[in-house]
Amino acid sequence: VTQTFFMASLKLNYGALNAWNDAFQHLVPVFEELGWKLRGSYHTIVGDIFEVINIWQIPDANAIGEARKAARSHPAYLEYGTKLPALIDREDLAILESNPFSPPFD
Repeated sequence: VTQTFFMASLKLNYGALNAWNDAFQHLVPVFEELGWKLRGSYHTIVGDIFEVINIWQIPDANAIGEARKAARSHPAYLEYGTKLPALIDREDLAILESNPFSPPFD
């Protein structure tokens, strides 16, 4: 079974990791209510510092635009999501599909 994922690789501004973590933890439930499942959220300890990678399992590629639009009216997004742009220097996004040998998530 092929599974679809949305990967966001974020280069944060210097020193912004704690503020990003504080804000983003409140947004995870918002997107999970909209059908996404956070499968991992990581930050670098070696390499390009202050980089965060989020991997979400999503129903399909259309879910990205639909959920991001719907989230913008959620109270948690209005409080915390609006803080994120000031913390992010660069954002690279990708839609991924699982390989046949990739273990499935439940």
